[in-house]
Amino acid sequence: MRMAVDKTKQPGWLATKSALLKLERADLVRLIAELYRREKSNRNYLHTRFALGDDALKPYRKIIDASVYPDAGRKWSLQIAKAKRAIDDYSKAARNDKKGTVELMVHFVEQGTQFGLDYQFMDERFARALLGMYRRAVWEVLELPNPEQHPYWDRLYDILSSAEPIGWGYYDALLDEFFDACPEDYSQ
Repeated sequence: MRMAVDKTKQPGWLATKSALLKLERADLVRLIAELYRREKSNRNYLHTRFALGDDALKPYRKIIDASVYPDAGRKWSLQIAKAKRAIDDYSKAARNDKKGTVELMVHFVEQGTQFGLDYQFMDERFARALLGMYRRAVWEVLELPNPEQHPYWDRLYDILSSAEPIGWGYYDALLDEFFDACPEDYSQ
């Protein structure tokens, strides 16, 4: 007895991989070229993966800037998930480049905190997102080689110093995170 096949089910990675393995090299390159032309995110990914261009972080910083410090001249909306996705996309494309990932995390918190200060805006969701990224950045900095840590400790300290006027317990939480993790030999 033959079972009916559910034709509404979408094919998964295994089916896609199987089809890709059947392609000739030239056809595979053409497919990648089509994907490259279709989406800017695909271009950014390939440029980052193959270390093409002067500043692999630039497109990801731009996404973070537009997402956590949107243009106030237009109707702005914070897009925290988009900014977080940019950091994750970079990390995957750069094959877990810790220093670049930390740079983007710290940039995320710097931009978001500055937005909060400039526009006197901080709601609970935004404060939680910034604090969560700050926490991640602090612990990622600890995984960098010692000589590479100091500039990030300085920037993380500057963020918490600037955040005192912000509500929602943001400053106090940053203070706790910083001093719970900061090496004892750190001096500003």
